[in-house]
Amino acid sequence: MSLLRALSSRVPPITRDEFAKFFQKSRPPVGWPETIAVGNSGGPDSTCLLFLINRHLKENAGQPDIPRRVVSVHVNHGLQAASNDMARQCEEVAKSLGVEHHTHSVPWDEQGISPKPEENSPIMEYSARIARYRTLFFAMLHTKADVLAMGHHLDDQVETAVMRIYKGSTEEGAGGMRFCRRWGMGFGSQRPNADIGWNAHEGMRRWIARPLLGLPKERLLATCEENQLEYVTDETNTMAHVTIRNAIRMWLKNKGEQSEDSARLDRIERKVSHLKSDLVSLDLSSGVEQLYGAVMALNAQAQDIESQVDSILSRCTLRSPPGTWMTTCRGISFVRDEKLRRALVLRILRFISFHPWGSLKAQVKRRNMGLMQISEKLWDPNPLSPVIPEFCAGGGVQWAPVIIQGSNFRFPRHSSPFLTEGQSVGWMAFRQRPPTMVWRVDARDSLRVDLTPILASHLQLGTVFEYLYDCRFLLTFDLAKIPGDILRIIRDPDHGEGLWLKPCTKWFWPRLVWKRVGHEDVVLHSKVTLQSPPPATVGFDSQLNLSSKPEVFWHDNPQPEVPWVKAEFIRTLSSL
Repeated sequence: MSLLRALSSRVPPITRDEFAKFFQKSRPPVGWPETIAVGNSGGPDSTCLLFLINRHLKENAGQPDIPRRVVSVHVNHGLQAASNDMARQCEEVAKSLGVEHHTHSVPWDEQGISPKPEENSPIMEYSARIARYRTLFFAMLHTKADVLAMGHHLDDQVETAVMRIYKGSTEEGAGGMRFCRRWGMGFGSQRPNADIGWNAHEGMRRWIARPLLGLPKERLLATCEENQLEYVTDETNTMAHVTIRNAIRMWLKNKGEQSEDSARLDRIERKVSHLKSDLVSLDLSSGVEQLYGAVMALNAQAQDIESQVDSILSRCTLRSPPGTWMTTCRGISFVRDEKLRRALVLRILRFISFHPWGSLKAQVKRRNMGLMQISEKLWDPNPLSPVIPEFCAGGGVQWAPVIIQGSNFRFPRHSSPFLTEGQSVGWMAFRQRPPTMVWRVDARDSLRVDLTPILASHLQLGTVFEYLYDCRFLLTFDLAKIPGDILRIIRDPDHGEGLWLKPCTKWFWPRLVWKRVGHEDVVLHSKVTLQSPPPATVGFDSQLNLSSKPEVFWHDNPQPEVPWVKAEFIRTLSSL
């Protein structure tokens, strides 16, 4: 403790004004919600964050656009003998601050979470991380919190950057974490053939905030000491031999001095020195302060690139059918920087893919080969000479050249690919067609869903039911408005009868049909719309606002609709 006091005497605690600035920097584009949750591990980082947020909210209670309630949430993995003691410590600290606290135990081997890993298992850290995030999400739903604040700081930012470079990341990955990001649709289930789980569409409405990301850990420790905050220390975080991340963590803690695991650090340093960057050079031997500055510069560059992509997309994106993306070749021809092209392609892939929004699969796992293939074709000066055929380079996204004229577009014919007056050539991205084998009548796939038992189970639970289709469309059912003949089908269907979702159109929109035995299906609803951003939204989503742009049609065929169903495309082009 004497060492900590000596450290605190040299390092100032975080001031109110500093925290107010960083807290605002981590604000979601839709504004602060009523309730914010703090992920509380009991360590100094989350303890400091809980204290700072609680103090900030109390002292600014009358200000607009600020959370009114903060809750503390702790995840008990049950992986250490001290797990229960840590959970109790978290609760006691939260109570001492007057903060509402909730402890959630990981439901191992349930709800799509893997079985509990064995002690010292090579996958223990990965399994614990996935389980922790899923349990934190359940905690957010339970506490009605739309934002989860986490205690990541500048040292964590450096750890993340070095780890990503060690694994072969580019400058983009070396920029590290963001002050604010959308939760997204998660990592998916840890089990094969299971659904994506954990209310993926709810993840599109929730956010992760990291207000301390620009501050080194020593400032957090000084704040804890200044305010006499008690915390616990996870011993596994200081065991350099357990993970590469811990070796980096110990190096940072020792202010760049070599540790007992110097051989591992030497390997890390060799990898880090190979990062190709025109902006900075990373050298572990130059010390912690240089590394702080380099990673912050890379983070700022990544944010600048994303801002430029926002500007490009808001100008060049046409309003094509929901679930697709379209632009003219001329609209993107001025983008010559390879970093910008790569970032633009990644954004479009994530927007169109049927993989969970935010997952690596939705962005071809960021593999250079697939991204280069897409980039070369999109910036081909004349994709009609010869006509570039439709192609897929991963991510579940199909790309095709299109000919646009006024409010209509068509796909070029190889026999007559030339443009006439008033026409322009462009590109379109849309969902990849599934493999032929899943289109058998008896095949089970995510595009054909029997909704009958699902709707039946929700009739008594509420008036509104939401269903995410293909990780792209959110269907909202107003159960109170369902007519009697349809209610009969849901409650007591004849053998083989039911309400089904089936794909329709080239864009794989959801079509709600009444499946009848011995008769043709009756189409009830197949109209889809774009989801409009919330009124308070600032930034890219409000700038783009596709719903306000004139629509470009392929076949302007009216789609049937019923008043008790709404189908919206919910993926976003936003960087967050």
